[in-house]
Amino acid sequence: MAEDKIKQELWVAWTHDALSAYTEPEDIENGEDLVDDMADAACGYADAMLEEYTRRFSGGAASGTSRRRRSKKKKKPELDPDDDDDDD
Repeated sequence: MAEDKIKQELWVAWTHDALSAYTEPEDIENGEDLVDDMADAACGYADAMLEEYTRRFSGGAASGTSRRRRSKKKKKPELDPDDDDDDD
C-alpha cells in the first residue's frame, strides 16, 4: 500500500516535470487540441518513468541490474606530424 502511494506521488511529479518542459506545437489551433496534446505528452512521460522505476526497484524483469548510460569517449586530438612548435 505504501509503495502504491509512492508510485502515485512519483507519477504526479513526473507529469509536472513534463508539463514544465512542454513546448506548444505550432500546428495546434484550438484549446481542446492543446490540452489533449499536453495530457498525452505528460502522461506518456510519467508512464514511461514509472515503468522504468518499477523495472529497476520493484522486482521487475531485470531486477538487480541497472541499465547504464553509455558515455561518449573523449577523443584525443591527433597531432599533425608536420605541425611542430619549432620556429626554424
